[in-house]
Amino acid sequence: MYINDRFFGHVDELNNAGGGILLNPGTYNVRISSISFGEIRRTVTVEASKVTVIPLTK
Repeated sequence: MYINDRFFGHVDELNNAGGGILLNPGTYNVRISSISFGEIRRTVTVEASKVTVIPLTK
């Protein structure tokens, strides 16, 4: 998974309860490339004190 073109880890590492990445509030470009889901690109806005979930659908 890439956030603003910077590698942050593999999607499988986040596929469990409690898995996630802590980011400062703001808008991010997210790119996920996986055998199961293909390539997914999203622009995601993260708000303070809220959980943001990115669905892995095309």
